[in-house]
Amino acid sequence: MAGALGLGLRPGDVSVSIGTSGTVYSPSQKSVSDPSGLVASFADATGQFLPLACTLNATLVTDAIGQLLSVERSELENLAVSSPRGSGGLTLLPYFAGERTPNRPGATGALYGMTLNTSREMIARAAFEGVVCGLLDGLDAISSVGVPTTADRFLLIGDGAKSLAYRRLLANLANREVTIPSNAEIVATGAAVQAAIMLGSNRLDDVAAQWDLLSGSQVEPNGDAEEVVLVRRRYAQIRG
Repeated sequence: MAGALGLGLRPGDVSVSIGTSGTVYSPSQKSVSDPSGLVASFADATGQFLPLACTLNATLVTDAIGQLLSVERSELENLAVSSPRGSGGLTLLPYFAGERTPNRPGATGALYGMTLNTSREMIARAAFEGVVCGLLDGLDAISSVGVPTTADRFLLIGDGAKSLAYRRLLANLANREVTIPSNAEIVATGAAVQAAIMLGSNRLDDVAAQWDLLSGSQVEPNGDAEEVVLVRRRYAQIRG
């Protein structure tokens, strides 16, 4: 909730946080109900709501694959971005620690589509693609309960924001421009924003503009529409 304030999130904006686990959320003026349990309708810090989907598996998956391939994070990223798009037909289901979205606490990870031509690069890229596909499934669930998620701002925060592979693949598979916020201390900033609003009777939009909370660098998608459909459809078929 503090992070949403620190980003100056407005209805329609989306924030994707990639850390050990992953979250995706977007402000809403009304509470939502999701019988599937994928979307939690949290209250935010402004009197509105912050529908959120959480996955248990994010950088812990790519770190585990890095250990398996005996490479550091930076080298794993280099392998991933040098792989053919779509990972040569390889799909990684990233349920290494069970999963919360979807609710499969006893699930395990799986790698599908291996052939005699499967390379380390393909395995690396499939790991990043699997994590991103899981988060985009969460975004789809948020959209499906009536939360608008198509505003211009599509933000990436957390450790994933520092990762070339996560930045590129999120932009590609979402087929949207991704913004990396300039401010690295988002939660602390959010606490200060809340204090400024309460003490000065300011509006969030005004504080966001005064404190330049909306600035950041942009990552443009460089994939193609067919690749997006293929990767996400293949992931959905395997996820079931």
